Amino acid sequence: MSEVVTIMPSRDAAQLAALHAACFDRPWSQNGFAQSLAGPGVVALVAAEAAQAVGFIVLQLLPSDAAQRSDKMQEAEILTLGVHPSAQGHGIGRQLILQAVAQFELAAMRLDVAADNRPALALYRACGFCETGRRADYYKKPDGRRSDAVLMHTVFLPPMCYG
Repeated sequence: MSEVVTIMPSRDAAQLAALHAACFDRPWSQNGFAQSLAGPGVVALVAAEAAQAVGFIVLQLLPSDAAQRSDKMQEAEILTLGVHPSAQGHGIGRQLILQAVAQFELAAMRLDVAADNRPALALYRACGFCETGRRADYYKKPDGRRSDAVLMHTVFLPPMCYG
């Protein structure tokens, strides 16, 4: 089982960039992570095993309309989520999503994911996300091909089991 801890943006952008590069063909740079994490409402969690980072989730907490809602829960957009290839298939992605929901008291999440990223689509569907739309040819692959972005959303209804 992995341990999930909060990332401190100024200290861990390099670690996140290195892990992102192991997970994706078009990785974010250290500077890209530093700038993103400095943005309003942007937070990150990392999953570590034996003090080694094996997965991460970067979220943007979206402003809630507290005046029109009786609860304090909010929505977040997943900006990026990745699990090192050597650690995939062990529930780390799901654990990161559930930890984010619990830690930030999220009522809902949204994201976009490449239509050809089958493992990510399977993870998100297993976590209750549903397709809400598409952006044609949104992602550019290293070989020049393009892939649609699948827009997904889920609502977490309390009480929720976080385990």
